[in-house]
Amino acid sequence: KEDKPQGSSFLYRLFFDETPESQTQKVSLGRVPIDNDFDVIEDLSIPEENLSVLLKYIRTNMIYGNIDEAKFQTLKLLELCSKSSVLYQILGEIFMLERNYSKAIDSFKQALDMDPVNHIALGFLAQITSDEKSFKQALDLLKEKIDKNPRYPDLHSDLGKLMQRAEQNEEALTHFKTSLDINPGYMEARMNMAVVLGDME
Repeated sequence: KEDKPQGSSFLYRLFFDETPESQTQKVSLGRVPIDNDFDVIEDLSIPEENLSVLLKYIRTNMIYGNIDEAKFQTLKLLELCSKSSVLYQILGEIFMLERNYSKAIDSFKQALDMDPVNHIALGFLAQITSDEKSFKQALDLLKEKIDKNPRYPDLHSDLGKLMQRAEQNEEALTHFKTSLDINPGYMEARMNMAVVLGDME
């Protein structure tokens, strides 16, 4: 395969070998290291220095349309992190991109079983099932997290994604811009903003 992760034999084994070796150093990390209210990946047998790289690599493949590769990588990581809300959330997003909404619903429900305040899983599930009350709950959860951590770009990007799915493009654009003001190198926010701008033309 092309575009293999560089600089770590662990990453290569996990994503490209049939039987990756398990690691022994356990970590408990999430997307946000600053507050326990966020999505958390718990009890991973993965070296701490590799965790963020693994998730970034999956997201990069999703951004560039390499959906089969992203799904393969997510399922591989779920073999080690079977209780990870954020990984089931990502799997749900992949199924949404494939328009496999029944499997997306199942994945988002699994994510919420593990973390009831996973705002992306709740928001996307509500959007798919046309549950306005749950969608508002997801927005309220996310805005509360932003109030606590206003300089964290992922949160603004997440709010942009929920607004984008709800076809509220002006508000989505505002939040993607805020995310990029905080982190100009945020690729996912930049790509999503470009999609929104295209939809507004």
